[in-house]
Amino acid sequence: MTMTLWIVAFLTFSLPADYRLEHQHSEPVSRDIFTARHEFCAWSAPGGQTLTLSAWMPMALRDGGPMVETGRWPVRVGGRELEVVETSLFMGVPQQAFVLYFQHESGSAVLAGRGYTRAGFEALLQQSGIDFVPAPPDNAPGALP
Repeated sequence: MTMTLWIVAFLTFSLPADYRLEHQHSEPVSRDIFTARHEFCAWSAPGGQTLTLSAWMPMALRDGGPMVETGRWPVRVGGRELEVVETSLFMGVPQQAFVLYFQHESGSAVLAGRGYTRAGFEALLQQSGIDFVPAPPDNAPGALP
């Protein structure tokens, strides 16, 4: 299977080449005295599944809305032990989603898959080779003050 390499925020991963990027944005966000960068990408798969990645550096300044958990299980991603959370309500919308939360020295991220079976989402995680990009030094070009 042909894969396409993606680098978003502090994550690198590969998706099947037939996944289509539907939306992408990167923006500075300010709230009170805090400033962060929000990076968001959404892909669609040929089978109708959708995958979204929302990353915040250095920290999230708004939440994604209410969530109802229906299950969780451990996965190993990027050399780290994480958990996939299955939902019946995600981002305030009734929907089944498989959600993976990432914490990194540069920030946090949420990867959410909709329309997948559990086995399909687990297979995607294993195929993707998700890994973490080292945090840049504080004086790197483009670093937040």
